[in-house]
This record gives sequence, C-alpha cells and structure tokens, in this order.
Amino acid sequence: MGVTHAADLILTGRMATAGELRHTGFFTKVLPREGFLEAVYDYARTLASVSPSAATTAKRQIWGNLLSADPAACVEASKLLIGQHMSHPDYAEAIAAMREGRPAKFGPAPGGEGHRGRRTQTTPK
Repeated sequence: MGVTHAADLILTGRMATAGELRHTGFFTKVLPREGFLEAVYDYARTLASVSPSAATTAKRQIWGNLLSADPAACVEASKLLIGQHMSHPDYAEAIAAMREGRPAKFGPAPGGEGHRGRRTQTTPK
C-alpha cells in the first residue's frame, strides 16, 4: 500500500472493504470462502518451491532498497546480485530441473541450518 492510501485510512480512521484494500495494494487477492484454504496451500507450496538462497537475497534487496534515495545504485546492485546467483548451485539446479521436468532440489538458505534453510533452535552454551 502506498503512502497516499495509507494516509487516507490512518488520518480518516475509516473502515475499508477487502476489495478497496486489494485495489490499494494492501494485499494481492481477495479470495472467496469456498476454496480459500486450498488457495492458501497452493500459494504456500509455490513459495516453498523457490530457491531459499534466491528468496533470502530478494527479500533483503526489497526491504533494503525500499527507501533508497538512489534508484540507479539499487539497479546496479541488483545486476551484481543476479550475476552472483547465476553462479550459485541453485541456479544450475533450477535449469536442470526445468529441462528434466522435475521439481528442483535446492540447498539451504544462506546462514540456515536444517530443512529448507530453516534455522533450528539450539540451547545457548
């Protein structure tokens, strides 16, 4: 949601419908009750199927560049990240999986441990 729409809702305190919130970009879809849970699971499966390394980098880039005063620097940094990811094992795995018509098997996210890069809880020593 952009600043203009957020300011409208915050300053007026008015209620907004789901359709209006979707239109403002607060969320991407409005789903009917019927099929809601299946749509949520489908989306979760899609998210779980991407490279944890690429997803981690993308999230860091999105949030890190959100308020940047230098869009050109953000674009250049993005180009460097793309180059780095093209040399990452997950890139080769994604290409191989696509060619072979199978799901990709990615490694853990940077700094992650355990299944799909999720950090495991450990007891401090």
